[in-house]
Amino acid sequence: MGKALPTLTAVLLAAGTASAQPAPLDPGRFQVRTLADLVEICRVGSNSPHYLEAVGYCNGYGRGALDYHRAIVPPNAPPLFCAPAGTEPGTMRARFVAWADANPARLSGPAVDGVFAFLSATFPCPTQRR
Repeated sequence: MGKALPTLTAVLLAAGTASAQPAPLDPGRFQVRTLADLVEICRVGSNSPHYLEAVGYCNGYGRGALDYHRAIVPPNAPPLFCAPAGTEPGTMRARFVAWADANPARLSGPAVDGVFAFLSATFPCPTQRR
């Protein structure tokens, strides 16, 4: 009987782990056609079984947009926005969602346009005097 206990424990742990797994992700769920699509993903709460995927997608979309911007804009061009260094991703997501909620007219537009509109409205650069 001493041998059966570890085996039973292992089976119960495996069953508990299997039942705790979220349902498979629908491949179409993370398709971003508009700003509203991106905001829906970025809004997913920590109680969702797809929270980690949503946060990763939201953060990755923003990072990709920034990387693309840096790649195509000449280094000497004036910046579109001046976000402070060290801004936490969770804080940035929350501010992005709040901005989108306050600007519903933009939700039907391209997501990338919304990302840059958010950044330039939320983190304007100080004007430089000559």
